[in-house]
Amino acid sequence: MSQLLTFQYDENISPAVPVVEIELDGYGNAAPIRLTAIVDSGADCTMIPHDLLEAIDATYQDSMRMRGVVGDFQLVDRFLVRVTIGNYVIPAIYAISHEDEALIGRDVLNELWVTLNGPAYVIEIQLD
Repeated sequence: MSQLLTFQYDENISPAVPVVEIELDGYGNAAPIRLTAIVDSGADCTMIPHDLLEAIDATYQDSMRMRGVVGDFQLVDRFLVRVTIGNYVIPAIYAISHEDEALIGRDVLNELWVTLNGPAYVIEIQLD
């Protein structure tokens, strides 16, 4: 049975930004956590604040060079996590440790049917 999830954009940010509620599990002994993440179709990968990765006991994978928005390369740490949206589980995502923002990138979005309705400030995710 399919499920349609609907989330309101965060209007506290200007311009308003699409966000989703996710559950994040680090495969360790810590309990999963729920958080709100910005939907960023321009981001190659998902980024999670480092303190949350520590809180869920996420497994460090490696460090890699990543190019940021302004084109500069920086060394970043990757952690293996499980992402759940609604009842849909993406079992293995290599999330980038970030200072303070949670972003869902194309590594997650490419697994989903996502509709952004900008004028209504609504994001819909169709789960099958």
